[in-house]
Amino acid sequence: MNDLMAPQKVIKSSMRKTLYLLFVSAVFVAVGIWMIVAGENITIGWLCVVFFGLGIPLSIWMLISPVQVMLTEEGFVVKSLWGRNFKCAWKDVDHFYIYKQSAASLVGIVFSSTYHKQEIGRSIAKSVSGHEAALPNGLTVSSEKLCELMEDWRQRYTTPQ
Repeated sequence: MNDLMAPQKVIKSSMRKTLYLLFVSAVFVAVGIWMIVAGENITIGWLCVVFFGLGIPLSIWMLISPVQVMLTEEGFVVKSLWGRNFKCAWKDVDHFYIYKQSAASLVGIVFSSTYHKQEIGRSIAKSVSGHEAALPNGLTVSSEKLCELMEDWRQRYTTPQ
């Protein structure tokens, strides 16, 4: 895939969901601080402050550098939270599918038998979660719509013209 090619479609992480994460994190940090100051369940208070306190800079970073899925004729690129890109050609994907993990619906990826990149990582992921790979959650489209979109693009650009 050519890095210089402009994406034809970009799907970003949802600002609304990110702001919700920021709000919830701030509320739980405030509750934790109140518990510590009031002397009520000090251990739980500190756990709230530390755990949910991590959500505040994380959500701010997500606002500054949102996760993206970029679709091109050659394939797709997933830009992660930390700026790393995962690139994959449409020909390297067998299909996309929806699966549930806890309360979330995610888009799983089944790679073609000819795709040999990241085999060890994919094998570990599959043994731990039952899935080789997944697209990020929390985007501006539902997992169902994203799966449909990815499968449409894959079929469109892997079908011989």
